[in-house]
Amino acid sequence: IVLFAVINILYFIVNPVKLYITIKGFRRGKEINVTKKELESIKEGELPLYTIFVPLYKEAETLPHIIRNVARLDYPKEKLDVKIILEEADNETIEAAKKLGLLGDTTSQNQGKTEPPEKGFEVVIAPSADIKTKPRACNFALKRAVGEFCVIYDAEDNPDPDQLKKAICAFHKLEKDYICLQAKLNYYNATQNILTKWFTLEYHFWFDYYLPGLVRINAPVPLGGTSNHFRTEALKQIGGWDPYNVTEDA
Repeated sequence: IVLFAVINILYFIVNPVKLYITIKGFRRGKEINVTKKELESIKEGELPLYTIFVPLYKEAETLPHIIRNVARLDYPKEKLDVKIILEEADNETIEAAKKLGLLGDTTSQNQGKTEPPEKGFEVVIAPSADIKTKPRACNFALKRAVGEFCVIYDAEDNPDPDQLKKAICAFHKLEKDYICLQAKLNYYNATQNILTKWFTLEYHFWFDYYLPGLVRINAPVPLGGTSNHFRTEALKQIGGWDPYNVTEDA
């Protein structure tokens, strides 16, 4: 009974706070909008190198999906540095990468990477270790990142084709001490069933109102993991991600 009472008290304390943050979110925070005109004015020859991290584990079936979606990004292919990050013990996904032509002779696994035939793509194989987390795998690939900026995509992601260009425009509007941008996320199959409708509603609330509300009250803003864009050098300087965390979200 005591525990039940304590939980209910906490519940009634937290909910008004969340409501207050949400109301603040209606005024929005540091949301950066990029216009079509701004995108059209971009000179592709002046775009910087961009590293894309795609950490995968036991996701052989979704590998073709993310490869296809990364390939359709509206960004010069010669300026993309795509890291397909696999675990050494994940034989299933490694075999799937081979079938897609992304992975050749695996004798170079000990060096942590192989060079696939597809331009701009590099398969990075994280060696086996006691820690098997997505942040640890991303840190392993971060050492090899050559892009001025970098982003993480999950296997099931379907980023807008112009997302990278929008991120570049947004970074140019900000001071140099801003090192991370969080893209607004939502479900692309929102109307598929009742569950996806609920998830879509939750994401809409979180990214359109709650996070802007946190910005308005100067509270720490949690990152959603996928579609986080960073200044690569700054990310390296702060040590990348926490390898002991189970996710790259923060």
